[in-house]
Amino acid sequence: MYSMFQLCTELEYLDLSNFNTSNVIFIEQMFDNCVKLKEIKGINYFNTQHVVNMEQLFFSCSNLEYLDLSNFNTSIVMNMKGMFARCNKLKKIKGLNNFNTACVEDMYGMFESCSELEYLDLSNFDTSNVVHMEEMFFECNKLKQIKGLNNFNTTNVEDMSDLFGFCSELEYLDLSNFDTSNVTGMACMFIQCCKLKEIKGLNLFNTKKVEHMEGIFNLCTKLEYLDLSNFDTSNVVHMGEMFYECNKLKQIKGLNNFNTTKVEDMSGMFSSCSELEYLDLSSFNTLNVRTMNSMFNKCFKLKQIKGIQNFCTANLEDIIAMFQSCFELNYLDLSNFYTSNITNMSYIFNQCKKLKEIKGLNNFDTSKVEDMSDMFESCSELEYLDLSNFDTSNVINMKLMFSRCNKLKEIKGLNNFNTAKVRNMLGLFQSCSELEILDLSNFDTSNVDNMSAMFSECKKLLDIIGLYNFNTSKVKNMSGMFQSCFELEYLDLSNFDTSNVVNMMSMFSFCFKLKEIDGIHNFNTNKIENMSGMFQLCTELEYLDLSNFNTSNARNMSYMFNRCDKIKYLNLNNFITINCDTNYMFLFINKSECLFITNNENLLKLYNSSE
Repeated sequence: MYSMFQLCTELEYLDLSNFNTSNVIFIEQMFDNCVKLKEIKGINYFNTQHVVNMEQLFFSCSNLEYLDLSNFNTSIVMNMKGMFARCNKLKKIKGLNNFNTACVEDMYGMFESCSELEYLDLSNFDTSNVVHMEEMFFECNKLKQIKGLNNFNTTNVEDMSDLFGFCSELEYLDLSNFDTSNVTGMACMFIQCCKLKEIKGLNLFNTKKVEHMEGIFNLCTKLEYLDLSNFDTSNVVHMGEMFYECNKLKQIKGLNNFNTTKVEDMSGMFSSCSELEYLDLSSFNTLNVRTMNSMFNKCFKLKQIKGIQNFCTANLEDIIAMFQSCFELNYLDLSNFYTSNITNMSYIFNQCKKLKEIKGLNNFDTSKVEDMSDMFESCSELEYLDLSNFDTSNVINMKLMFSRCNKLKEIKGLNNFNTAKVRNMLGLFQSCSELEILDLSNFDTSNVDNMSAMFSECKKLLDIIGLYNFNTSKVKNMSGMFQSCFELEYLDLSNFDTSNVVNMMSMFSFCFKLKEIDGIHNFNTNKIENMSGMFQLCTELEYLDLSNFNTSNARNMSYMFNRCDKIKYLNLNNFITINCDTNYMFLFINKSECLFITNNENLLKLYNSSE
């Protein structure tokens, strides 16, 4: 009867009450993908004494709600793989507690995606010959109890990957009788068991042969404590996202004894463990690790990582966001870090808000790095950075690299940066409110297309050395570039090529002390669409000759000269304002002191009517 009704996708009812199955050997996939089948009359009388294979017997019978298998004789069945898988409306299986599974070797995905089952009585299950248990209860997301699990004999089981994955209603598991001595795969074993509070017997697990532990406790958001003191991780290769988003986990016992000699992947290992305050990784051997991407990301309360100074990173290729959002870390010793294979350092220290020192940073080999975006963003306690050894010759992205480092006073080595390949400098020094001098004399900006907010809110900045030599021929966005540079008095932009710039919104706004912008009369504004707030609150500017501006493409000039209180000469000859928002363009200009020049009648009317 193998595949007898398989893919009969329109069948809703079957009357098999007259079937004599006493000599049947194979019934695997008999009802496979009968997706509309609601009732199988007579199945409770099936004689299955000679059946050896029940693989995918009811697979994807997604409308079945009840099965009476009380007469099933499973004494010689060897395969139950996917037997009830994806029966996602099935609420009850009568007779399951009487199943004789002594000969069964494969239970892979047996109840997978039985998303309406709340209770399973497997107290009579003999699992002594089972080799495969991966995904056995996977996505049984209403399952609250598995009776008999504590008596499972798992001596021969080799794979438990995703065994309880997405069993999001389970609160307790008793695995004290589990023999895991032959298991090689535990990947995602408890993934997204988001109500699980205790796993009894975990401390007795024999994991000597296990190679895969990635995601094993991923999203176990109610676990507060894990005793892994008996874990032998000497053969483990993958630990990626092992404790990912265990956001109530406060202690991992035995972590200091982990043997990580063979581990290649530690990406996201402790990511979002937001209650952990301390990690002892002093025994970690990281010689073979290739990725530490987001390893400690969002460990909001983590104050110390013991042993990190001994990490051997000779084969490390990926450290993106490694310490991102470790809010409580104030010191990192990375003096032993070998970074010559790293191509991406984006977000590595991002939002380490209390970090005061990064030891060894001056020895970083960055010769292959292409992305440094957000690298130190919001490191708001850093006062000094020694980047004198940084080779930035291959860097393409420097977006927000030092943004919001609002106590940073010095960046050593910045004057030697090779930026020939950099395309994005958006917010590069944004909100570095303690920086007074920037030496960018060696900056090659010939490939940069975004300088938006580059120096925005550098409130104490007095001078930008090398600005005169900037090549801006490819730049499209200069919005907010010098916004809120409160102390700048002079800017020499006479070498700026603005022929491709589209956005100059708030470019000089809130530059309260700015008295002169050299070269602005030569700006090529042919492509400009947005000039809103461009000179807003430049309260010391006295002279602006913009008669060379081509504004034919401009669509927004609102607040452009708002609160330019001391302006005495304003030349807007040739300004075109058709289809352009000019609201509040001249608000609070002292007209009695200002010589206003324009050949645009509408603009003149607006100027005269503004208060």
